[in-house]
Amino acid sequence: MYLPKGILQDWIPNLVGFKLIFNQGAAFNILQGSVTLLSVISAITMLILIYWILFKHISRVWQTLAIAFLLGGTIGNGLDRWQLGFVVDFIALIRFDFPVFNEADLAINLAVVCFILDRFSHYRYRKN
Repeated sequence: MYLPKGILQDWIPNLVGFKLIFNQGAAFNILQGSVTLLSVISAITMLILIYWILFKHISRVWQTLAIAFLLGGTIGNGLDRWQLGFVVDFIALIRFDFPVFNEADLAINLAVVCFILDRFSHYRYRKN
């Protein structure tokens, strides 16, 4: 499927569409044009996560999922930044005033949710 830059195309009518955007910043357009800084942050984050996976004992399900989602999202956006100099965003929520994003952004947000669920489930388990 060919996706022209900047033109919204419905996928699920009035809910989700595709709109090609080349993002040189981070989420919500922060650090716009800071590709080098964001690339370095991605690389450091990947190294920390790989270290965590290899040398730390991870036994909780939500924490494992969070690390996997975060690593996948970081690698996805990092590869775009290193190869292209920007991140390719294309998923648009039509009914909401929300920035266009990609599957790596979705994975990073799922990681945050999993970390929160891990914290609450771990806290509840320790409390009993």
